[in-house]
Amino acid sequence: MDFMVDIETTGLNSASNGITELAAVPFNFTALMRGQLITRTPFVISNLRRFKSRVWDVDTLEWRKKHGHDLSETVDMPEALAALADYVAANSSAKPVFWAKPSHFDYPFVASHYAEAGLTCPWHRRDIRDVATFCTTVNPSFDMYSLDASPFNTHTGLGDCMLQLRTMLACVKSVSK
Repeated sequence: MDFMVDIETTGLNSASNGITELAAVPFNFTALMRGQLITRTPFVISNLRRFKSRVWDVDTLEWRKKHGHDLSETVDMPEALAALADYVAANSSAKPVFWAKPSHFDYPFVASHYAEAGLTCPWHRRDIRDVATFCTTVNPSFDMYSLDASPFNTHTGLGDCMLQLRTMLACVKSVSK
């Protein structure tokens, strides 16, 4: 099973900043390549409590405050990561595939948090896919940013996951016309 993953963070550095929200949406990649978006119930956890080693970037904190984001940290990080791993295992019969935009941002955060919690990450680094690379490969002239993002609650894990899935679907449909 493939999973579109998105995180919200306390900054841009996967070594020193933390994850505040995790979202994963399982989807059928084969169906997507045929022009259908088939998903399962998403996994979303917000208000994650940072590890003590993780800090807020000042600019990110100010941006989140300015845009009215809930900054409370009430959910235990190791428990949330364990729940996500269980969710991935329950929704995948084969090797799960991690998709993100950009994957080189999201995956290092996720993997480093699993390592810090002493847990095994449910995705292996060889099974990481990037939405931008996918779209560029499928249709080099496709404008990934042309999709109207207003129906999606962007800068939230679930909203960004759904926008990225719709972007991939639009890209596939752009070549099947």
